[in-house]
Amino acid sequence: MMELTLEKLDQLDQEFEKFKANLVNTENKPLKDMVAFLDKHRPNKTFQLWALMMIDREKKREHTEFLSSQLWTAEDQINELLGRGAEVIKERDELLEAIKIHAPDWESKLLWCVEMAEEPDSPFEQTPASSKSIAQRVVKRYHEINNNSYDTDIAKSMNNCIRVAMWHGTPEEHVAKILFNEAWFDLPMFKCDSADRIDQAFKAKDLVKCTNQGKVLVTKDIDEAKRFFGVA
Repeated sequence: MMELTLEKLDQLDQEFEKFKANLVNTENKPLKDMVAFLDKHRPNKTFQLWALMMIDREKKREHTEFLSSQLWTAEDQINELLGRGAEVIKERDELLEAIKIHAPDWESKLLWCVEMAEEPDSPFEQTPASSKSIAQRVVKRYHEINNNSYDTDIAKSMNNCIRVAMWHGTPEEHVAKILFNEAWFDLPMFKCDSADRIDQAFKAKDLVKCTNQGKVLVTKDIDEAKRFFGVA
């Protein structure tokens, strides 16, 4: 508590004058009435000090009660969230258990494909793949070819035009149009029919079909191709 001295009372008197002067333009009537009441008892500085101290104490009490109510409300909300959180966790666990049981059968029924677009803003067209893993390997192969053949920006743009997706058509259409299977990875992506085209053909570091005087060689090995064309 503030120590009551004559110096404090004099200081209070000066502060009271400043406080009252600041109320000239205020529209807060309760505050004006309070100051007028204190001004009426102004000769009694002890009373003024006591009144202001009590007002300050009451304001602090009201603020404390407000904070307490807010805390209680927050606690209720937290408890509600915690309770709901337990329900959510239970639902999640039940869903995960159901997925664990049924996912293999469900996923085995999905049909997969590789989607390709000619340009980044062109529509994607689907080509069936025999499985999801095959589709992923197809996309990886195309990406590696692009990365080895073009600069970074062009390769990135081209790679964005090739992706794995679920098949949108019927099972019958999937079977009829299927292209990507295990055998597809043995197919050469490039051709070379002369020694002077070897470097360009093997730039992508993928399978190349080399033809020379009726003979055929399919390889990724550029040195083997050079020997095939007699330039090793």
